[in-house]
Amino acid sequence: MNFSLLIGTVGALAGVGLGSWLSARAQRALFRENRRQSMRQSQLDACITFLEAYRKLTRFVLIEAQHVKLVIRKYDQQSHPQIEDQTPLFEERNAADARLTAVISNDSPIRMAADALNVAFRQLVHARAEHGHGGVPTEIVSGLRGAEDRFSQAVYEQLVFDQITGDAAHRRLAQRSSIRLGARRARTGEAINRSVL
Repeated sequence: MNFSLLIGTVGALAGVGLGSWLSARAQRALFRENRRQSMRQSQLDACITFLEAYRKLTRFVLIEAQHVKLVIRKYDQQSHPQIEDQTPLFEERNAADARLTAVISNDSPIRMAADALNVAFRQLVHARAEHGHGGVPTEIVSGLRGAEDRFSQAVYEQLVFDQITGDAAHRRLAQRSSIRLGARRARTGEAINRSVL
């Protein structure tokens, strides 16, 4: 029996096994990182879509909606704003909210800020129904703008800020994302300011 041949064969097989194990380990780590980045991007896209849908709907309620009134609900005798104008923006907002709920956990600061934004929007619609077109008090609009800012800040802190400290590619992605949030905020904010002033 030739021990040198046996040792050479075992050594080669051990090298192949070790190489395969190291390669698989690196591939698993890369897969986990790609999956994490994909999930983060999905969350960020959902947040941007959510905020954009609320801003479009806010513009519609403040500027375009003609028939917003208060009605009394039969089951609780509370006044409830009703918008009679038909628009697909409500379905878009509901879809954006459902998508946000699917990718952001309920105990997340982003979800809490989204709920606060929803409450501020409902107050805006109620004020629009109560005060009529062009009569919404500035503090209601400012409250909604503050809720939007808190939502944007929560998104930035949870999804963008920790990427900025990473490598250059992550910093570029984070900067583009924060620019997208800010640019949409500026475009919609100008329209809201024009409607209030």
